Amino acid sequence: MQLIWLRHGETGENAAGRYLGHLDPPLNSRGRQQARRLADSLQSVPVDYVYMSDLFRARQTAEAFLQLAPGLSSCRMKSLRELSFGEWEGYTFQEISTRHAKHVQEWLSDPFQTAPPGGESLNEMDVRLSGWLNRVEQTHSEGEVIAVFTHGGPIRWFLSKMVRRDWSSFWDPPVPHGSGWIVQKRDDGWKTVRMMKTE
Repeated sequence: MQLIWLRHGETGENAAGRYLGHLDPPLNSRGRQQARRLADSLQSVPVDYVYMSDLFRARQTAEAFLQLAPGLSSCRMKSLRELSFGEWEGYTFQEISTRHAKHVQEWLSDPFQTAPPGGESLNEMDVRLSGWLNRVEQTHSEGEVIAVFTHGGPIRWFLSKMVRRDWSSFWDPPVPHGSGWIVQKRDDGWKTVRMMKTE
C-alpha cells in the first residue's frame, strides 16, 4: 500500500502567519496555483482512492486533482483536520504570546500533553489520526495507492510517528503548502519513497 500525504495550498491567513486549526478560509491565488501544480504532478501516479479533510482549503486542493481524474472515489473526513488551536485560531504567534504568555510557554514545553485553550494536544490529535489510519489499513488492499489531502499537523504526525518512529521529532522537517510525501508500507513499517514539491 502507498499513501500520498498532500498539504493543501496556501490561504491568506497562512500567508499572514495566523494559526488556522479548524477555521475554514479558502485558498488564496497562490494556493490555487499550488493546488493545480500538485494535481498535475499527481497525474503520473496511479491513485486508487482519495481521502480529504472536510475543511475547505483541503477540499479545494483535492478538487483540483479530482477534476483531472473523473470517476475516482473520494471521501471527506473530519478526522483529517488540522490540530485544533482553540482560542488561538485566527491570531499570530506574537498576538497569542502577548495575550497568553504563560500558557504558550507551557504548550511549547510539552505540546503532547498541553493543549491550547479550547484546542487539542498532540496526543489528542494522535488518537484521532491513529484511528483513521487503522481503518484505512483494514479497508484497503496491499496494492492500492491512496491520496490524502490534509494539513501540516497530520502530515507531521505521520512522518514523525510512523516513518521516523520518533514522535518527539514532530516539528521537523518543514511541510510547505502544496507539497506531498509518497510513503509505502513494507514488512518493517512505513518508508518514504519520495517527496513532491510544487515550488
